[in-house]
Amino acid sequence: IRPPPPNIFFGGGGGEGAVDWQMNDHHRSTSYAILYELAHAKPSETAFIDIGLNIGWYSVQAGLLGFERIGVDMQPACIKYARCNQELNQIGLGFTALNLALSPVPDAPPVRIDAHSCTGGGSMSYGWGGAKVHVNVSSKHLGVVLNEWIAATPARRNVDFIIKFDVEGFEPHLIQMLIDGGLL
Repeated sequence: IRPPPPNIFFGGGGGEGAVDWQMNDHHRSTSYAILYELAHAKPSETAFIDIGLNIGWYSVQAGLLGFERIGVDMQPACIKYARCNQELNQIGLGFTALNLALSPVPDAPPVRIDAHSCTGGGSMSYGWGGAKVHVNVSSKHLGVVLNEWIAATPARRNVDFIIKFDVEGFEPHLIQMLIDGGLL
């Protein structure tokens, strides 16, 4: 894997986690696995889906490699940081950021989220100090989100996906939503 270019800028949010997993009998971090997949895929045939977008670190890496990206996070501040990081790296085109809470229930009500938090888990109890400002964030089924995104541009019907999940234990629900949506 090539190291990222030296002139990458990031702002806000927290750090990236490093969960070990097994790959070809070697322990590798989640970051390694995602970057490995990006380095070996063809951007013209693959889109990068970043669920639990946070500050958009992985989406920036994918954008620098030429991938079209869609990022989903339920925290409005994370969406702002991610968009800013795409622009700072001059890769804002080809990036769609969605401020949504993903739900396996098709008609789930909105969730109340701290508007200024980007700390993981849609924090309602942690923030930047002072009074919290809560906002309602729409809920949507992941299969619906991705199928709408694909339908918006017919050429997307022929692409593969690299999907990154970072959703604090909600991963099995996301996999089920991909199955329900006919995407997996």
